[in-house]
Amino acid sequence: MNGKILAIAPVLLALFVSGCTTQSGGIADAVTSFEECAAAGNPVMESYPRQCRTPDGTLFVEEIDEPLIGGERDDRGCLGPAGYRWDDVVEACTRSWELDDDQRDAASIAVEYAGSGYATTIIEVTAGECEGCYTVKIEQGEERTPVTVNIVGWEVESEN
Repeated sequence: MNGKILAIAPVLLALFVSGCTTQSGGIADAVTSFEECAAAGNPVMESYPRQCRTPDGTLFVEEIDEPLIGGERDDRGCLGPAGYRWDDVVEACTRSWELDDDQRDAASIAVEYAGSGYATTIIEVTAGECEGCYTVKIEQGEERTPVTVNIVGWEVESEN
């Protein structure tokens, strides 16, 4: 009996060692993309975009070529699927139903101060406590550079 165990022991040891190197060295080290990670049978997280993690903890994120839903811009840079349209008075992309007349005037003052251009978008117009006091949040360009313009008494007080 002891002879049989001694004969099987090297085989079991070889299988154990090869299994360990497969997970921590061999195959996992060859993974260089999300597709390879998923094909190797590693767990895929149902996120957007999807993510796959190898046993050694390396994370691969699926590359997605198509634009995000709602990411289509018109000729002025407005995100139409998100409800934004060009406003000739404000000279920016707005959601007209979100702005009353005073907020629209404040947005116009803020854009005149900060500058209008492709994809200039009014994100939020918040009324302050005094007459003609507003904080206007703008995003400029496809990079969506944030600009905040503070208006007091219908005059620009500061820009952040």
